[in-house]
Amino acid sequence: MELIIIMVVALFATANGFSLICRNYRSGALIPNPENCSEFFMCRPGRAVKFSCPRNTRFNPVIRACDTNTAVRCIPGQLPVDNEYTPINAAPSVIELGNSACVNQRIASLLPNTRSCSTFHQCSSVGVITFECPPGTLFDANRLYCERSDTASCLIVPEIPILPIPPDFIDTEIHRRCIGQREGTKIRNPLNCRQYIHCSSGNRFQVFDCPPGTAFNEQQMVCDWERNVQC
Repeated sequence: MELIIIMVVALFATANGFSLICRNYRSGALIPNPENCSEFFMCRPGRAVKFSCPRNTRFNPVIRACDTNTAVRCIPGQLPVDNEYTPINAAPSVIELGNSACVNQRIASLLPNTRSCSTFHQCSSVGVITFECPPGTLFDANRLYCERSDTASCLIVPEIPILPIPPDFIDTEIHRRCIGQREGTKIRNPLNCRQYIHCSSGNRFQVFDCPPGTAFNEQQMVCDWERNVQC
C-alpha cells in the first residue's frame, strides 16, 4: 500500500510538470538541499534550479535565505530520485559588498536586478547576494523566480547618464567663491568636499586636494578625517 501511495505522488508531480523535490511547494519557493547545507532549490514549472550560497554560508530553512554557518543547523537527508525533472545547476553566487539594493528591505527578500534580468538579489544577514538564473531563463520580477525567457516579466531601469561639468563652469563657480575674500581665505570646494580653495589677491585662487581619507572641515578650516565632516 505504501509503495502505491509513493508511486501516485510521483506520477502526480510528474504530470504537473514539477521536480519531485518541489511536489509540496508552490512555484518560487526556496527549499533546502538535504544532501548539502550550502545549497537550496528554487521551485518553478519544469525543472527546479539548484543554487549555492556563497562561501562560508549555509541555507537557513527557517528564514529561507543564506545565513552564517553558525546560525544554521544541518540536518542531512536524501533527495528523491527524479529521472525526468532533474534540477538545473546554477552558477555560483557572490556577495556584493557596497550594494545598496537591500536598504530598508527585510531579510530573505528577493529583488530583481534592475541592470540585468538574468540575475537577482537576495537580502541576507551577510549582505546582498547576487544569483544568476540558468541559461534560457530570466528572473521574473512579478513571480520572483527564474522563468522561461520568452515568458518572464523583466524589470530594467535605464541608467541616466551623468554629464560632465564643463570646466568653464567649475572655474566660474570657484572664482565666485573668492570674490571679496581676504587673501589666504580657505573655502571648501562646493563641487568636491575633499578639496579646498585657497583665495589670493586679485580674486585669484588655487585648488588643493586634502590627503586620502580626509575632507575639508569648514568649521576648523583644515582637512579633517572624513568621519568628522559632513559632505
